[in-house]
Amino acid sequence: IRANNQPSTIEGLFGNGYDLVEYFMRDANSQMSAYMKEQGKKGDIRGSRLLIEGLKYRLGLVIPYANTWNE
Repeated sequence: IRANNQPSTIEGLFGNGYDLVEYFMRDANSQMSAYMKEQGKKGDIRGSRLLIEGLKYRLGLVIPYANTWNE
């Protein structure tokens, strides 16, 4: 916390330090699942192509945080 110039008051905000990462992963996976269901219902893409597009979508959710993830 101090190495990232954060106030000591946030120390107990995230229990084990991984809670925020776990939240992000669950939320992103949920968004990916919803995206894939929507695409599947449209019928535009199927099978392995649907999986590839879903993974691209999921990776796209990480891009905004990629440069600051270690903070």
